[in-house]
Amino acid sequence: MRGFAFTSVALSTLATLTSLWLAAPANPGPRVLLTSDDATRPLPRSAAIPSDAAADFLRTQHSGLSDTEIPVVAEVIARGATRLDLDLDLVLALIFVESAGYTFAVSPVGARGLMQIMPPTGEELARRMGRSWPGPDALFDPVLNVELGMAYLRQLLDRYDGNLERALTAYNAGPGFVDRRLARGIALPDRYARLVRVALDQHVAPRS
Repeated sequence: MRGFAFTSVALSTLATLTSLWLAAPANPGPRVLLTSDDATRPLPRSAAIPSDAAADFLRTQHSGLSDTEIPVVAEVIARGATRLDLDLDLVLALIFVESAGYTFAVSPVGARGLMQIMPPTGEELARRMGRSWPGPDALFDPVLNVELGMAYLRQLLDRYDGNLERALTAYNAGPGFVDRRLARGIALPDRYARLVRVALDQHVAPRS
């Protein structure tokens, strides 16, 4: 029975990732990485920033990033995870589930980029963070995308008092969905959280 459940999750993951690739723009065109404070802000000498782990992960994906972009994006992910007190492996697993690590992925409902941010959510997050918002295509900038995605995950974890299952479900289905379920005493679906755990076990953690 557990084997059947695992196979179902794997097939669901494959179907989701295939839809993201098919929806991605065929010719995304050139872009310029946005400057990030996280890429340049000095940290205490004792702070360990495992950007190599993030870079290794991105290199194993069909990310659409150049060899020079990968270390920049990896540094932003690693520093952002440290600053926001997020588990780096969790962030990488979320990227895998959301976009298969492809920076130009577009979901059927219009979510974009590595962490699959919806444009209205991205615009609101960018406003709160004091970042410029030239339009929805800004979410194809991997630096901005991961900054917004990690900030959103941190916001959801704080909203649900550190409950990872609820935060992940809200990341996928929206906090309104989670709040309505909780208010009615209805159990939350665990499919998305299971997908993240599978990605963590099979595509992220084995690298270390």
